[in-house]
Amino acid sequence: MRTRRAMLFGASAVGALALAGLGYRAWDRGVGSVFSGEAYAPWRGWEADASDGIKRPLRAAILAANPHNTQPWLFKIAENEITIFADRGRNLGSFDPFRREMHLGIGAAVENLVLASRAFGLATQVTATTGTLSPSPDDAPIPAVHIALSPAPPNRDALVGAIAARHTSRGAYRADQAIGGETLQHLSDLVTSEAVRVAYVQDREARRELGALIVEATERIITDPQMSADSARWFRGGRHDIAAHRDGITVDTAGLSPVMTVAAKLLPDADAATADRYWLATTRDSQVPTAPVLGVLLDCSSKPT
Repeated sequence: MRTRRAMLFGASAVGALALAGLGYRAWDRGVGSVFSGEAYAPWRGWEADASDGIKRPLRAAILAANPHNTQPWLFKIAENEITIFADRGRNLGSFDPFRREMHLGIGAAVENLVLASRAFGLATQVTATTGTLSPSPDDAPIPAVHIALSPAPPNRDALVGAIAARHTSRGAYRADQAIGGETLQHLSDLVTSEAVRVAYVQDREARRELGALIVEATERIITDPQMSADSARWFRGGRHDIAAHRDGITVDTAGLSPVMTVAAKLLPDADAATADRYWLATTRDSQVPTAPVLGVLLDCSSKPT
């Protein structure tokens, strides 16, 4: 009898320890605390107040979409001017050899800054630095955009409300959220440069062919060891990793179901190969098939003779 009691006590103790260990693991990995902590502080109260002067719209700029959440920008503030530098040290390496994606992210930061400035009563004059992209430039920061600011009546665009709400989700597109032709035309009309045009691929067969090219491109990327490594170094695992870096890609944006998200946090971090396989699977089986429309950005600067 005494032996039996000892066995039951021992089993209970082991179970309690296991439960405590699981609880600690869940706390340590941030299960149940999605998008919380100091790393996400910029999203809270980003509109601040007028006492920030021309620094105020920068709170919106840093919330912009950018590749792998690398946040590849630096800001130099003068009396009535802000210069945005491309922080080329924060790049995706072979994943973005011409730093094209980096400059697209900077463009998104400019868009946020302009929208916020107008809402806060500041007119903007944007002047982009001229030049061409070259393969594998050095990591020295370079000026990309100069923005002159001056007082003006506040003009709050509806998109200002979306600045803090924008986030990445790599899940399937919603079948009940069709995109109407009027919305697509409005997006096209936002392009004012003659060097760029937006095209929408809506024909079913054309979408199938373009989707196959997207999947093939993904396959080629993940089979390149250097590209895989350059992407993987921006993955952020648990709560401590996120707090330490305050950048990169997290499990919460992977498009997993709630149950799978919890499981992914509790388990050891996936290696690069596992993450690559998941990316390919979601691209092939979820994102491409459910996308209601595929958009293509066309470079019209070079015309055939």
